[in-house]
Amino acid sequence: YLDSLASESSGDDSLQHERAMAYERIGDVLGLPVQPNLGQSAEALASYRKALEIERRLAERDPANGNLRRDMAKIYNRICRVEQNTGKFRESLESCRQAGRIQEQQLRLRPDDVDLRGDLADTYQNMAGAYFSLGDWAHSEEQRSSVLHEFQELHRLQPENQLFLYGLANAYHRMANLE
Repeated sequence: YLDSLASESSGDDSLQHERAMAYERIGDVLGLPVQPNLGQSAEALASYRKALEIERRLAERDPANGNLRRDMAKIYNRICRVEQNTGKFRESLESCRQAGRIQEQQLRLRPDDVDLRGDLADTYQNMAGAYFSLGDWAHSEEQRSSVLHEFQELHRLQPENQLFLYGLANAYHRMANLE
């Protein structure tokens, strides 16, 4: 159904964005490792890549739209997680880097956006996992240390934010695992 909407919605950016978000949600159900899923990693990756391609085209037409870039980073991060879960650690690392580049660029434009800082810390956490799986302990430790520091700061800024508290607990747990 979503594939068939491509021609119908070609001139409607809002509908195209909705299509991308639908592909992302389908990918989540098919195989996002951090939540219950159907275990269909290859199909999840295909769905995420469709979402990413749509978002990429939309971002090219509207380069000032930071929300599109943020969505692209989120999708790259999901691809990173699935690739990591399927043992494609080098590919996972590259997907994380793509997400990180976008988020770093957006953070330079909006340095006070704490939610974006949290997203970037999550990306670095995923990147650290790829380094860990590749046996690159030094890079993994560097990333994990950076993530731990960032979530400590975010939790200090917003102690009521449950996502930051979870990120902090997760950062401690993963650093302990590395050590």
